[in-house]
Amino acid sequence: MSRIPLTKGASTASSLLAACQRSVNLYIEPNPSDSPVPFTHYLTPGTIVQGHPADGVVRCLYRATNGNLYMVVNQAVYAVSAAYAFTQIGTLLTEGYNPVSMADNATVIVIVDGSPNGYTVDMASNAFSQIVSTAFYGADKVDYLDTYFLFNKPGTSIFYSSDSNATTFDPLWFAAKVGYADPLQTLAVMHREIYLIGALTTEVWYNEGGANFPFAIMQGTFIEHGCAAKYSVGKFGNSLFWLSQELEGHKVVVKVSNYQSIKVSTPAIDYEIEQYSKIDDAIGYVYQKEGHPFYVLTFPSADKTWVYDILNNMWH
Repeated sequence: MSRIPLTKGASTASSLLAACQRSVNLYIEPNPSDSPVPFTHYLTPGTIVQGHPADGVVRCLYRATNGNLYMVVNQAVYAVSAAYAFTQIGTLLTEGYNPVSMADNATVIVIVDGSPNGYTVDMASNAFSQIVSTAFYGADKVDYLDTYFLFNKPGTSIFYSSDSNATTFDPLWFAAKVGYADPLQTLAVMHREIYLIGALTTEVWYNEGGANFPFAIMQGTFIEHGCAAKYSVGKFGNSLFWLSQELEGHKVVVKVSNYQSIKVSTPAIDYEIEQYSKIDDAIGYVYQKEGHPFYVLTFPSADKTWVYDILNNMWH
């Protein structure tokens, strides 16, 4: 199978936006042996520069539930206007270039960056503040379900939640991934269920309304795919995509839907990924353009980006 890589990944905001001006990518699809030409080439949609933030590493773009846009560049947190004007509203305390995660409850945005620190943004005023609680342990990922903010506790098998409709915390409101002994890599909310994605396996929890802790494991659901890169998870509709690893050690890209995992990477893509010396820093996300949802998987250390067209089941 022939394939073309995208332009080399951009590491700064200015080079990232400059790269967006390149408007054509291609699919190459092999044709049947009796076709008049060996391959068919498909154009994919281009992009347009909308604004230029301060130079640096773009760590997060987040569209809040009220439609407002927020952005993290290096340690600076920006509110982005409809005209793409950038106003700095806060600064993260910890230096780093890893992805930042945000979620909101229609009143407050919570920000985590993989450090022990967490932050809030008041959605009415854009007031920025630090979370101060001995029961907040930091997180790589924050998500939201049924009035609760949900977090992974980095380096452990534990996830925990905020109080209902609040950014306060009960020190007893936590639980551990229990289906297998692998550590928790990240979590994701889909279909009002919590997917606890471990290094080798994944289990599903739900809100049972318990007084001691609202969430419980869903019996009869278990996914024999873990995550090789905690920032590689992307969501579209009722499907999750990530760079997976199994107990057998294979590294493949999977789609998880209805408690089932389906391999979506081709043997050629699998072989390509196996050649990279470092893959645990891979970053994934999903966007939609002209009716086509795309899962984007970037390998910063390898300087490679691969994109999966979810509608056409094709890679470029």
